[in-house]
Amino acid sequence: MIDPAFFGELQDEASEHRVFYDPNTGDAIKVTHPGRCGNAFPQGGFDAALAEEYCRRWLAYNDLFGDHVRLLGVSKMEEGICLVIAQRWIEGERPDKDTIYASMSELGFAQAPNLRDYYRESDHLAVLDAHEDNFILESSGSLVPIDVHVVPLDADLKRALCL
Repeated sequence: MIDPAFFGELQDEASEHRVFYDPNTGDAIKVTHPGRCGNAFPQGGFDAALAEEYCRRWLAYNDLFGDHVRLLGVSKMEEGICLVIAQRWIEGERPDKDTIYASMSELGFAQAPNLRDYYRESDHLAVLDAHEDNFILESSGSLVPIDVHVVPLDADLKRALCL
């Protein structure tokens, strides 16, 4: 069990994680909300993920984007159990929609009608929640996704995305 004192000072909070900065490693420490293992998209809907779904999603993210997000372990809070991951801390600016679109297109993804999700038929893959707040544009010009959901593109998700 990871002691919550390890996390340090809270930097940000979103729907899936609380984000802390580890000055010793230069990593973002992301802690899921208690009692949830992040988000999942069963039958194209939205629900709490199982630990296995959460881990598989981050492995798929690493494969697609060449990142090295690591599962650090589990932490117990008063409110429940949390999963803890580490991802390199990324400095930069929020990109605009056109920059995200161009980057995802280069990877072979098409934009879903909702304009915030992407899909690639060739390997049945989807990248969900791909909006400006979930990417950082580094000063080098590299666009880095920081909190998108890489998931299988199945029939239910296709229906939910109106494809």
